[in-house]
Amino acid sequence: MEQETILKEILQAFKIYSEKIDNKLDMMKNDVESKMDTMKMGLESKMDSMKMELESKMDRMEMKMDSGFARVEERLDRLEKKQDGMRVEITEN
Repeated sequence: MEQETILKEILQAFKIYSEKIDNKLDMMKNDVESKMDTMKMGLESKMDSMKMELESKMDRMEMKMDSGFARVEERLDRLEKKQDGMRVEITEN
């Protein structure tokens, strides 16, 4: 009878200990999930800001290219007018 009581006490101690371990593991799991969610939100935020910055840089570069092409076209137009004037002079002579 005494052995049975001792075994029951040991089993009860194991049960209590396993519940404590389960609770600790659940807390650790929740902490890890919380930290991962925080990291995910931070990463998403950083990626969004990088995307916005990249789009902004691309827009600025496109504007620079457009203004550069406009200047080239203007210069080509001037060159064409100059060439036309030279043609008139040559044909008159």
